[in-house]
Amino acid sequence: MINNKLKRAASLIRKKISELFINIENNYKKEFIISVTKVILSPDSSLAKIYISIYSISNENKNLLFKQICNSSSIYKNILAKQLRHQFRKFPNIYFKLDDSFEYIENIEKNLIIKNNSNFDLDLYLK
Repeated sequence: MINNKLKRAASLIRKKISELFINIENNYKKEFIISVTKVILSPDSSLAKIYISIYSISNENKNLLFKQICNSSSIYKNILAKQLRHQFRKFPNIYFKLDDSFEYIENIEKNLIIKNNSNFDLDLYLK
């Protein structure tokens, strides 16, 4: 059972990292969108798993951007630790994970529609 203190801390980290990603998106002229889907803190608050979704034009850009975010996780940790220094005694290490649940769900829905109704017009459904 996750207690309220961990929930508040996770939501605070989620809010601040989302603001940080919004600033990054504005610098790159909206070529991609980064969405923080959830943050999970370990029970001892030593590790924060940050699940992000990246919406980009190509998969190559998406993978490259995710690698860059993972490689600079210590920089994000330092920025967040400075912004949230009064809320945490020791700021947790952050670990980014790619959340592709939206693409997975979309793929399942398309396959189910096509399989169940072979003569079904997919364009009408998506409108």
